[in-house]
Amino acid sequence: MKQLILITLFIFSVTLYSQDSKIDWNSDLGFLKIELPKNHFDFDKLSNHDNFIDEINQVSTQLDNLTDFEIVIKLGQIIAGLGDSHTNVNWGKHINREKILPLNLFCPTYFEDIQIL
Repeated sequence: MKQLILITLFIFSVTLYSQDSKIDWNSDLGFLKIELPKNHFDFDKLSNHDNFIDEINQVSTQLDNLTDFEIVIKLGQIIAGLGDSHTNVNWGKHINREKILPLNLFCPTYFEDIQIL
């Protein structure tokens, strides 16, 4: 029974993730300009509203010359510039897997260095 549930969840997640369609960046950028300042708890303390709008508008004017990945990275830079570590952009699905090295980084923790006798 567990295996059936796991297989079903796996198939469901793959089909959800594999849906790839053209992104309407103008709509998304417009939504971000309005909703982030309106719904963020301390947006006025983090950023100047006009600077945020200007940065989003700059990305909006460059849409024809940028790939989806470049747009997402620029949005990530804008969001990171706010200084709020809880607000981010999910860019993982926009990576071209044929153009990256398959490296996994590992950071050992303090407890892995301890040997118990």
